[in-house]
Amino acid sequence: MTLKYFSFLLFLSLTTNQTISQTITVNKLLENTKKTISNIKYVTYKINRTDKFFSSQDTISNIALCTLYLHQKNKLELMYITTKKSGSDSYNYEIFNGNEYSFINIPKDINLKSRTLFHQKLENDNYMYVNSNINVICLELFSKKSIFNKIKKNKNYKIIETKYLNIPAFELTITNKENTTEEIKDSVEKYFISKKDYLPLGYYFTGTIDGMFGYENYTIEYIEINPNMAPENFKTFDRIDQVNKKNILENILNHSL
Repeated sequence: MTLKYFSFLLFLSLTTNQTISQTITVNKLLENTKKTISNIKYVTYKINRTDKFFSSQDTISNIALCTLYLHQKNKLELMYITTKKSGSDSYNYEIFNGNEYSFINIPKDINLKSRTLFHQKLENDNYMYVNSNINVICLELFSKKSIFNKIKKNKNYKIIETKYLNIPAFELTITNKENTTEEIKDSVEKYFISKKDYLPLGYYFTGTIDGMFGYENYTIEYIEINPNMAPENFKTFDRIDQVNKKNILENILNHSL
């Protein structure tokens, strides 16, 4: 089975009952989605993501729980807490509070000791570890610079109505116009947006560079939006005894990570 065919089957399995939308324009869809996102201060969600980079033959899969504090005055405009599967027997738990970053690997077996702990104050724009999580948290959906801000003149847009993960949704397809000078060729982007509340539900991308094929696909399951939280919830750590491993593992179990 080729990677392109696998990617198409994965996308097809998520979408059903497609019809061309007669009820909303591209501008209105972008406007409504942008408004929904701008009203989110805190959000927790589960993400299931698959990537195949252009120069690689490997497919990378990630499942994670993400909690974001949005629109902050730091380089990334957010704080985050992520819990991500690491192999079959442990999880990576990470916190970024705008100034500091902490990481710990937590075994599934609570009786086992954590293997790795790392803490760093971010100085001189040293965001290497923080940036490693940008793909997982899908910052492009929640950033002030997201695609929902405006229509790009060098792109074609099309909307159809569909069901995505059994949720009534708009499917926004974005392709390059002819004679594009962009490096990525034959690119197709699809954003899936809830018809009910205009929350982004998922994303699909395929394209080629110099004949090398790449794709991204992710789905988002919202757990909480604007819960009773504060910046203090994004407290970093530099010792193992500051991490409540029991609560983290219970949260993982509750959301089937």
